[in-house]
Amino acid sequence: MTVKKIIFKSKAATSEKACIELMWDYLGSLYQNGQIYKNYEIIKVYDGELHACVTLSDEKALDEKNNNRYAVDSRSQLAALFDISETTLGETLSCEASCRCERPSFYLLQYDDWCNDSPVHCGDCGLCVPLYKLPYFSMHDEYHRILSWAEACKHVYGLYMYGLNERYMYRQINRVDFVLFKLGAEICREFEALTKIPFYSYIYKTGKNHGVCPQCKNEWRQSEGSLVHYVCEECRLCCDV
Repeated sequence: MTVKKIIFKSKAATSEKACIELMWDYLGSLYQNGQIYKNYEIIKVYDGELHACVTLSDEKALDEKNNNRYAVDSRSQLAALFDISETTLGETLSCEASCRCERPSFYLLQYDDWCNDSPVHCGDCGLCVPLYKLPYFSMHDEYHRILSWAEACKHVYGLYMYGLNERYMYRQINRVDFVLFKLGAEICREFEALTKIPFYSYIYKTGKNHGVCPQCKNEWRQSEGSLVHYVCEECRLCCDV
């Protein structure tokens, strides 16, 4: 993934606090729109410039045509106060490249517990799909709902791995009747309705019923691809056990 530095050179007198708040609004809009990942930073350099370091979800993510209305508004306010330019710092080694497939055969909703990548994966190449390339849903011009779901899953998984209330946390990521799975399945249904492409939910293991789908109780079908091992087309579920 490409890491860029966005350079803000002041051209109008205003309070530094107000400028920084506006920059956070702009970066937050880019993140909520799936154009950059969560590890963004604002840096004050010694000559008075303000720099933002961002990890792009793909090489074209910062093209203005990809901005949603919130990013357009905050950037236009910043442009009245700053000359804005960009420079590429290099490639981050903590995230993989993004999907370039035009129309995958299916998508997979799967949170990543160690990286800030998109929670949507391409079923063909296995790489992350930048959220801004997917349609909006739930009457919002951003992806707050799916990003919040992924963050909640990461926190629950982290608590499970640390052994804090282990049984309860395991059920949260393992059971189809618990809230995190229900929320993820609902997201998948909405995306599938909009894209007309199958959207699968990933379930973390399946407890004692490892040979059958935990929802319909039918046997798993072995996946033909390398992204996951088992799938249930009827329930739009997949797993790796």
